[in-house]
Amino acid sequence: MTKEELAGYCRADFEIIEKFVGEIRALGSKENPALRDTAALAALIVSSYTGMERVVEKLLLFEALTLKEGADKHSELLKKGFELGILPHELYNSLTRLLAFKEYFNRAYVTELNMEKLYNLASKMPETAEGLKKEVFEYIETV
Repeated sequence: MTKEELAGYCRADFEIIEKFVGEIRALGSKENPALRDTAALAALIVSSYTGMERVVEKLLLFEALTLKEGADKHSELLKKGFELGILPHELYNSLTRLLAFKEYFNRAYVTELNMEKLYNLASKMPETAEGLKKEVFEYIETV
């Protein structure tokens, strides 16, 4: 994969992530949301995070780094991104919180979600997505 191809793949992923973030903004401001709105908001947060993780994974693949399959693959991916300087500390922490939510969401009933915490995550999604986009394209410029 060339540097230009990598940038193109990342741009395409960020377009999808930005669509999710737009929907998150719309759902994240509802008072007394219906259960379906809560489920949709949580699923959009998880999907956005998954897209962000895919971008980091593409950068690692570009650097010829692979991760072992297993329970720790997702946290290792973030850790490698941090170690390579792709993810600054604050962004690494934000993504780690999103990974924890993704893992919780996969095991919880929607009725068990804490709306205050969910809205807190939702409110940080635009900043997290923009921060990752900035870091990714700065990194691509340096390779």
